[in-house]
Amino acid sequence: MLYNHNQILIIGGYMQIKKSLVHRQLIALKKRGHLSFKTINYLKQLNLGHNGEVSFANIFDSVMTDYCETIHDFRFILDGSERQIDTVAIFNNAILIFEIKNHQRNQVFHNGSFYSYKTKKEIKSPLHQINDTANKFSELLYSIDQRIPIHSYVVYINRNFQLYNLPLKEPIIMYSQLSNFLNDLKNQHTLVKPHVQMLKDQIIHLNDEIPRYCDVDYTFESLNKGIFCENDGSELLSNGLEKYICGNCGTFYQQKDVVFQLVEDFRALFPDEKITLNKLYEFSGKKISHYKLQKVLNAYYEKIGVRRGAYYVDKKPYNDN
Repeated sequence: MLYNHNQILIIGGYMQIKKSLVHRQLIALKKRGHLSFKTINYLKQLNLGHNGEVSFANIFDSVMTDYCETIHDFRFILDGSERQIDTVAIFNNAILIFEIKNHQRNQVFHNGSFYSYKTKKEIKSPLHQINDTANKFSELLYSIDQRIPIHSYVVYINRNFQLYNLPLKEPIIMYSQLSNFLNDLKNQHTLVKPHVQMLKDQIIHLNDEIPRYCDVDYTFESLNKGIFCENDGSELLSNGLEKYICGNCGTFYQQKDVVFQLVEDFRALFPDEKITLNKLYEFSGKKISHYKLQKVLNAYYEKIGVRRGAYYVDKKPYNDN
């Protein structure tokens, strides 16, 4: 596993962009039976958006890795407000920023505005969004004495999505155009030079976000306890000494992966609480024994303190290159 920066993991050669705290909280709460129908629909939109960002990141980096340095899911605070950029691509003499849309319902572009193809209602313009973000990002770069040109694009990553009446002049890329767009980028730029990595490091140090929590009331006592399938939320059943199986979809899980997810869910729902053996045991619905929990925690996390006061934190990031 390679840690890239605080929002990115490379697992098995594929980009894994860390979900926002709100996103992770809602996923954990859905498994524990604590969401309204409206909130579940909101979670679906978050899942859709995140999947789109990951898809674009994998496609972009697989093609452009030798020509630029990338930062995915970059967040910064300027004038008290938070901005988010799905992908920042730093070339030798320019920066490209991308807003990724994973819409499923077709739209129509007319006189600079976006409308639902089905309902004809106007939709918030992603062009206005990305242009505003680009201006703020430019201000952010000025603060570190960088005057590099910034170009912005909106990418519709869903191959089945249609945006009708789109004029050629707009900086919008449809899925069917993405391959040609990336090949053109390669032809326009030379191999990335060492100074780009230094600029990337400078920008990463500006990564910042305002902590946001989901608008759902819950307590530890109110939550359904247990271990759950990541695919459909069904309870997992023991299937051997260190394996579990979903009773509904049949997906198998290694014990360590179940504990990893248990830790992440607990951390998302109770970010101010320490991760202790007893809390995880209760959180699991007592489905994983103290011994099995401790075995995984001791192997993959750092233990702080002893006996009843002991708790666990992540081990320091490392690079296994």
